[in-house]
Amino acid sequence: MPAPQLSLDLDPKKKERAEALLAGLNEPQRDAVLYNDGPLLVLAGAGSGKTRALTRKIAWLVDIERLAPWEVLAVTFTNKAAGEMRERAHQLLGDKAQGLWLGTFHSIGVRLLRMHGTRLGLPRHFVIYDDDDQETLIKRCLARLNLSDKAFPPREIRSFIDKQKQLCRGPGHADIPQTNPYEQRHAQLYELYQGEMKQAGAVDFNDLIWLPYRLATEFPEVGQELKLRWRYVLVDEFQDTNRAQYLLLQALLNKEKRLCVVGDDDQSIYRWRGAEVENILRFDREVPGAKVIRFEQNYRSTKNILAVAGAVIAKNSERHGKTLWTENKDGEKIRLYTAQSEIEEAEWVVSRIRTLRGAHPLSEFAVFYRTNAQSRSFEDRLRMAGLNYKVYGGLRFYDRAEIKDVVAYLKLLVNAADSVALERIINKPTRGIGKTTVEKLTQRATDEGMSLWLATQREALATPGGKLAGFVELLVTLQESAKSQSALDITRDVLEQTGYLDWLKKDGSIEGETRAENVRELVAAIAEFSERSAQAGGSNTLAAFLDEVALVSALDTGADDGEAVVLMTAHMAKGLEFDVVFVTGLEENLMPHANAGDDPRALEEERRLAYVALSRARYHLHLAWAQSRRRFGQSKLSIKSRFLDGLPPKLIQEEGAQPRARPAAGSVGYYGGGQSSFAPQRRDEPVYDRDPTPSYEDESQDEDGGLARGRRVFHPSFGQGRIESVEGQGEKAKVAVKFADGIVRKLIARVLTAV
Repeated sequence: MPAPQLSLDLDPKKKERAEALLAGLNEPQRDAVLYNDGPLLVLAGAGSGKTRALTRKIAWLVDIERLAPWEVLAVTFTNKAAGEMRERAHQLLGDKAQGLWLGTFHSIGVRLLRMHGTRLGLPRHFVIYDDDDQETLIKRCLARLNLSDKAFPPREIRSFIDKQKQLCRGPGHADIPQTNPYEQRHAQLYELYQGEMKQAGAVDFNDLIWLPYRLATEFPEVGQELKLRWRYVLVDEFQDTNRAQYLLLQALLNKEKRLCVVGDDDQSIYRWRGAEVENILRFDREVPGAKVIRFEQNYRSTKNILAVAGAVIAKNSERHGKTLWTENKDGEKIRLYTAQSEIEEAEWVVSRIRTLRGAHPLSEFAVFYRTNAQSRSFEDRLRMAGLNYKVYGGLRFYDRAEIKDVVAYLKLLVNAADSVALERIINKPTRGIGKTTVEKLTQRATDEGMSLWLATQREALATPGGKLAGFVELLVTLQESAKSQSALDITRDVLEQTGYLDWLKKDGSIEGETRAENVRELVAAIAEFSERSAQAGGSNTLAAFLDEVALVSALDTGADDGEAVVLMTAHMAKGLEFDVVFVTGLEENLMPHANAGDDPRALEEERRLAYVALSRARYHLHLAWAQSRRRFGQSKLSIKSRFLDGLPPKLIQEEGAQPRARPAAGSVGYYGGGQSSFAPQRRDEPVYDRDPTPSYEDESQDEDGGLARGRRVFHPSFGQGRIESVEGQGEKAKVAVKFADGIVRKLIARVLTAV
């Protein structure tokens, strides 16, 4: 589409500059650059070139409309996005770009507090507390009130305080909930915490928004200065703003309300951080005279990818209408793979990477998943295949603190002399064994030439009934159990008797549940290891598993060098793009996540998250789900995600196992109904049983229960297979089944379903 001719009354030199700034922009992008007379909402779809238009607009304001650089405030959400915007602005404006107020909300907040914070009692050289600093201070507040950190977990208190500040509520605000004694304690702790912060000359990250808002609204001279300073305000990723950020923006606007907000309500995925999609949904209604411009041309993806992603997000009801289109090629169909298990899902991903890697560098392959714990199966299979990988925005599975903790416990059951492992877990979960005690034990071990464990035992004997004695008794009991138990059973015992999982989850935070999920995945890894060992005739002992983990860690060293497949959660994928994308784990209670329940708002956000993941792909998009997935070492049936319903059939190439029929609505596991398939399972509820020593000599064709040689059956973990032989009758019947992976397994007949 030809661009309209520039009709501004400009001198020749400035007109030439103006035409250069508008060159290469499509019509909506040009409109967004040119409209600067009032509030503007730019709805920028995925891959629609919003950063290019936004930086051209900044350059237009400075070069053509002659605003001084410091009269333009441009705000975004991440340092990376701010850096990219600053670099592009420098390319367009040269040294003048240095005068722009351009940065993240928090960096702008820091600048304002350095300038005016003394009015709020802040020292000029205030310090900024991170999450750990906050929790340390909260523990001090709890101690002052003689409150237990078990009854009032510091992370929970921090979350409460953060939420109040995100709503611009200081201590004593009338709207702070205090309907019961527990909430009243929270409010009391908030007031005490804020007093301690002031005493320390410190602020936290939420203060960097809330306190500038206070400056702009409680101090007229400051508010007026800021309104006069910034003649134009631009906000990127507006869909991610929380209430405090929205109110701060309102407080900074002058009467002209020259404001441009850019965002995509379809990519609002941070409600759990306080983001309110309503800010962008209601902007054109709340701001009188706001103009709306839509960026709907996509420059990233093929037509087929765009159509499938669009079909997913179209089912959300709370959204601005947008229909993305592209001049790119149709591209290949989207592959939808139905795996029998998470292992097969990972193996398929690796096989597709091998097929396509000749046409694309490894760094252009991305595997997305909903939870961090899912990375483990992909890490294992990529490592086995000799393919480098890196976990974007997170640690490799076996490098995560909670995994190292549990592995340290397991190491001590095999080798009690492992001082590093003992020191790591002696107070995890917290059992009152402090750093000073450990230092004394370490010194005694060094002085007397003994292991730390022996020094700990001797100290425990000297102080019977003490905290050390309880710990030693626990570890000795587990060490005895380990002599006769499998790796899987003793790991479960460790988690149960130490209370480690409950300790991770006790504060009810997302971080705690994520760590607990990683530990459950470790149990699944041990169960998988045991099966592989049994099939190969190897050892499934705890020592053998620990050897494998040690080798994994050694193989991981240096794996990030050069090209590498990228693994990340769907949340981390926002703002990125790749040639080849795999969106995995598309199952109910996973994507959408079980935490969404039946909450319509939460489910819409989960759908937006799926849309973000799908729309990262340029040329090849792969979707995958598993019919069963391990949970706490046991395989549980899965249900295909509702987000896969209604995809354009002509654009989908289905592969893998035959999908099972979906259960009726309201049945267990359906769309969040009944017990979540991701809830911890009891150990006395095995999904299947198997003789560890396969025996397939019996060629009996007993047709008891319709299970005869040659009959096709379904198993919740291994999928479909064909019966090779049958032993026994009734409840005790065992069958040898050859599954799609080529492995013959001997199983209890009652766990199979004829198909």
